Amino acid sequence: MKKLIAAAIISSLPLIATAKPANDIAWSQKDANGNVSLNFYVYWSKTCPHCHKALPYIKRMARQHPWIKLHLKEVTADRGNIQDYIRIDRVTGGMARGAVPAFFYCGQAYTGYDNDNTTGRWLYEELKACKANPADFDISF
Repeated sequence: MKKLIAAAIISSLPLIATAKPANDIAWSQKDANGNVSLNFYVYWSKTCPHCHKALPYIKRMARQHPWIKLHLKEVTADRGNIQDYIRIDRVTGGMARGAVPAFFYCGQAYTGYDNDNTTGRWLYEELKACKANPADFDISF
């Protein structure tokens, strides 16, 4: 299934010319009170078992920590999400290569999901570290 998703993403490459510019990805924002929130982009597929394993934890994490702004992007039914995936992957170095689940945050990319105690916890710790030390991730608030 990952090969099918990767093929769909790669076949969309000619459409990138109409996609948004790469430098408009918002990794974070501050509200009027100076509170920082991070955008956490998650690309997933309806047919991906690892995606379905990750989604409950990821959704719960975002509910428990409102500073994590979750952006779920399903790629099998929405061609626009495929274009967004390709664009954000290029900005972060092109390492995701069509794999799902794919997680993009603070200029970083990570793909795959083992379980909540390993990958889930690691992603949360990464987000916390970015919020605490944005310069370590080459972003600013």
